[in-house]
Amino acid sequence: MKTFNIAIIGCGGVAGMHLDGYLTHPDRVNVVAACDLDLSLARAACDRCSLPQAFASTAEMLSGADWRVAVVCKRHALAVMGVHWFDGFRWMLGSEADSVFCRSASSDAIDCLGETDASAQMHFDCGATVTFVESFSSPICRNETIVLGDRASLVVGEEQVALYDADSDGLPAEIWKNPFAGAGISQATFRSLDELLTAVENGGEPVNSGRDNLKTIALLDGAYRSAETGQIVIFREGLPK
Repeated sequence: MKTFNIAIIGCGGVAGMHLDGYLTHPDRVNVVAACDLDLSLARAACDRCSLPQAFASTAEMLSGADWRVAVVCKRHALAVMGVHWFDGFRWMLGSEADSVFCRSASSDAIDCLGETDASAQMHFDCGATVTFVESFSSPICRNETIVLGDRASLVVGEEQVALYDADSDGLPAEIWKNPFAGAGISQATFRSLDELLTAVENGGEPVNSGRDNLKTIALLDGAYRSAETGQIVIFREGLPK
């Protein structure tokens, strides 16, 4: 098993979660650099995690550090959380979006670059409609996905997934616990990265492949364009028309 030199781009709050997972696997990943437009954040990450180098731009980091893989930790409501949910919606539905409409806003209630709040409505080829709402500025901390169907429904939270059906009488018919809940979430970030590193080593296609994720990024970009223009963005086979 090879050890990879990796760099962190973006050193806001979510970067700490990633670093907590990576640093417990020094045989697999060696974090050699941190980068943020706010150099003080990159230096703080280096101080906290004993990383050797801090940079204020990717250009400086490309020439000044020896790394092979970069993990990008953006500080935006859509790019930080939305991108993961958009990917999850595609996976759960086994379908591609054919349209997205989005609105976003930035609140001064917290220190955050870009949008702090966003809502998006997506329609998928399979006929499903998805509504996504994310708020970094809200004092309420809640993470929940509800999948509504005429035969059964799912409630997906951080701790578990609960299945409700017509015979469950308002109680879960079945529950699956999340093995990475709570403090284990940092290990989930490592597992995801390790999938990629294993594919790089073996020359295979990872489950979280860049090729497939192009359609997730296209959906994210469509959401940003919709928020900017106030228009619905249309897709064909998961890519903008």
